[in-house]
Amino acid sequence: MKAFASNVGGLCVFEEGQQRHFVNVVDMSTVAPETAHLVCGAIDDWEVIDRPNREALLREVGERHRRARGLANLEVCLTGVSARLQKELLAEVDDLLKAIDARRQLEAMLLRAPLAAIDGLTVLINECLSEGFASTASLLEHVRESQPLLRRASRAKNRSCDRFFALALSSRQFLRRIR
Repeated sequence: MKAFASNVGGLCVFEEGQQRHFVNVVDMSTVAPETAHLVCGAIDDWEVIDRPNREALLREVGERHRRARGLANLEVCLTGVSARLQKELLAEVDDLLKAIDARRQLEAMLLRAPLAAIDGLTVLINECLSEGFASTASLLEHVRESQPLLRRASRAKNRSCDRFFALALSSRQFLRRIR
């Protein structure tokens, strides 16, 4: 069965015959077609997902949505929020890490680029430990320990891109000279 799905929005759209059915995977509720355009309009990460049946598809989209939400919660905490909101967001991430096997995916999403500074990450790790969110603290500790290696890899990639563009530019100049 195929459906359009949004990981960030947590919405699934099934086409059955000439009708579309909208399902909010957060609470598995149906979204009315009259108001679906309000929900769907802000979503920009639509993709087609194919699974053997409707239940498997909804479960997959639900887990993807929870991982995207966990990442968003951590990113918001890193940029800075009130202490009360930060505690709620970290509790949700910790629950996510305990409920489904999301650690690998969250690590990969958090390690997509090096952080500008790790001071905020260190503070967040200490907050997690003081609130009893050991799973989240462990995840963030791994992200912090990976930053030096990630920075070196990022610099190496940037240098190789610079060399490639320099080579391409010199090739064009060479080709212009021989014309």
